[in-house]
Amino acid sequence: MDPIQLRPSRNGSSIVFVHGILSGPIAAWRNQSGSFWPRLVYEDEDLTDFGLYLFAYRTDALSGSYSLEDAVDAMRDYLRLDAVLDGDPSQLLIFVCHSMGGILARRYVVANQLTLVERKTKLALFLVASPSLGAQYANFVAAVAPLYNAQLDVLRFGETNQWLNTLDRDFLNLKEGRKLSISGRELVEDQFITRYNLFRFKQIVPPWSGAKYFGNPIKIAGSDHISIAKPAGPSDLQHRLLIDFVKSFSQEFSPTRGRRSRNGTHRSVQPVDWLGLFNKDQMKLEPPPKRRVAPAFVAAIATVFIMLFLAWLLFQSKIGIAPRPYAELPLDLISGARVVFATGPSVSDVFRNDLQQRLGASGILVSGSVKFNGEPNAVISRLVYYNAGDAPLAEAIKTDLDLKLSTPIQTMKAMDIGAKQGVIDIILDNVTAKQ
Repeated sequence: MDPIQLRPSRNGSSIVFVHGILSGPIAAWRNQSGSFWPRLVYEDEDLTDFGLYLFAYRTDALSGSYSLEDAVDAMRDYLRLDAVLDGDPSQLLIFVCHSMGGILARRYVVANQLTLVERKTKLALFLVASPSLGAQYANFVAAVAPLYNAQLDVLRFGETNQWLNTLDRDFLNLKEGRKLSISGRELVEDQFITRYNLFRFKQIVPPWSGAKYFGNPIKIAGSDHISIAKPAGPSDLQHRLLIDFVKSFSQEFSPTRGRRSRNGTHRSVQPVDWLGLFNKDQMKLEPPPKRRVAPAFVAAIATVFIMLFLAWLLFQSKIGIAPRPYAELPLDLISGARVVFATGPSVSDVFRNDLQQRLGASGILVSGSVKFNGEPNAVISRLVYYNAGDAPLAEAIKTDLDLKLSTPIQTMKAMDIGAKQGVIDIILDNVTAKQ
């Protein structure tokens, strides 16, 4: 399905909905009750002058080599051709992004930053369960999927996912550089996609990955990765937060704005045929009849896939995954940490860099690294913090590093030396990686 323009802008502000992987511009936002999130926004009486646009891109299981970079190129041209970005200065562009849609929008912003800065475009990102650092479940699906999928490859969590890690760094630098106005809000899912979670599986996008860029993230109670993007009505929390976010963002620039007049050239707003829109999407989901595959064969394949998935989940919970120790810590505590690595001669540069990248993937800044000559009688493998408020973070870092070290390290609070809040020293020697 192509992108859908529900309503052109009449005030220089547009809201763009961006769906995630294996979804579409209708299915991603439509509740089983029939409620459709973009329609809730469309019918809000305070937002009648805002443009409303549903971006769509190829993201089916057979999309193969159609990558997110291809989708970014399509977004750039569709937004221009459909006059969502019409060249007027100081436009307000608000992205509402679910799951991988947030990665797509962030990549669009980074790739087109020169144009956006030149036009003084004001940007806002309303991220709904969007994985800033990837999702662990994507690792499993990418490993067992019978066909290659470039988008699924991008969603993998890990230090070797250079594309996603580079995007994370570039977006943070762009946001903090303040050459481009970027505001945002992040919503986090509450539970796994099954109602009865016997194995206590983690969320598809856990808090440490879904709440990284903007302050005051919020977990939507009772939501999973799919339902969080499908409010049942205007009273649902995620919809109320979106309306409040759009109003707050637009009012910030209201002194210089107002309803724009284009000397009669502005396109009229046509009523939306919602039933026709939904029917068209339903027809797309119903392919022409094909030769039936034996039900027993389908059941066997499904059973194998489910067993592999459960085995992978249990294996991951047994060996541990890098950022999990930080999942319950406040975001500001993690982002405010400043770690210095000091390593002795027995610790290789490769191993030290691996540990540093492990912390960096969790949002902790490694601000320094030094080498020292080991002393035979010194207790040198330890983690030192200086403020009582850093004790939870210090313990989380220790738990994380112990997953990689063959012997646990000690944690201690320095009593005779002071340092700023968030400063932690990691001193390592005579340690090796777990085999």
